[in-house]
Amino acid sequence: ARVLALSIDPSTGEGAYLFRYDAGAVEPADCAGTLDHAHEIFVLDGRLDADDGRRFEGGGYAFLPPGERRARFTAAEDSLVYVNVGPGATRGPVSSATWPPA
Repeated sequence: ARVLALSIDPSTGEGAYLFRYDAGAVEPADCAGTLDHAHEIFVLDGRLDADDGRRFEGGGYAFLPPGERRARFTAAEDSLVYVNVGPGATRGPVSSATWPPA
């Protein structure tokens, strides 16, 4: 995935990001797990399939409160996704990526 950090608050861990996934891309395993912070996902274009069976198409939205399991996603097609991680995040949703898309 390629990512653009739109905003990051270092004092709270909150941040907003745009992700560009190529069709067939699978998130790293450490993206999934029990959240220590709120997490919002809005699929602007494309489709993400979650490892828990949920499907998010263009216009799809999910809000995950702290303590909920965050699924691992696979991009079923080229996708553009907005992600907001809430206060309490110990790290951003990715450790390294590049923007703009190649």
